Amino acid sequence: MDQRTHIEMEINAGGISESIRGWGNSGLTLNHPTEMVGRKSNYLSDRTLMVRANKAASDIRRDLVRELRSSNTNVRIRIIAELQ
Repeated sequence: MDQRTHIEMEINAGGISESIRGWGNSGLTLNHPTEMVGRKSNYLSDRTLMVRANKAASDIRRDLVRELRSSNTNVRIRIIAELQ
């Protein structure tokens, strides 16, 4: 994956959906076993899924965040990576 890879993550929970878009980087390792982070910056760690994202955690709809906090909510996450 490199800087030409467009990444989109769709989150669906409780009938609410949100899409986050960003870019790949040749330094992405995708090594973390339990966490993924979309970053607005170019910072890289083993948790980084995408950089230069269009949203941070604070930009995600609050009603979706409430759904994600509930242990009874079914969550569907779809990640699409396309070389541009």
